[in-house]
Amino acid sequence: MNKLIEHWEILAGMVASVIAYFSGKKRKRLDEISTLQNIYNKLFEDMNEKYEQMKVEITNLRAEVKQSNEKISKLETENHKLRKELHQKTN
Repeated sequence: MNKLIEHWEILAGMVASVIAYFSGKKRKRLDEISTLQNIYNKLFEDMNEKYEQMKVEITNLRAEVKQSNEKISKLETENHKLRKELHQKTN
């Protein structure tokens, strides 16, 4: 028991070292989790931004397709009329 009392500083240092080791390990783990969360948040923000951009682009493309279909329909109607006229002139 006297030896323990004589070397209390060494024992206290050893106990403090063990506590510091596990605290540091836990802190490192928390830092890693925090880093992963930050990466996830950034990825989520980027994906939302891309999604919104794609939504606008799809809306624009749908409008273009609608216009193109209307033009095609008009051209088909005009083509049909011209063929009919040509057929009447040749007969």
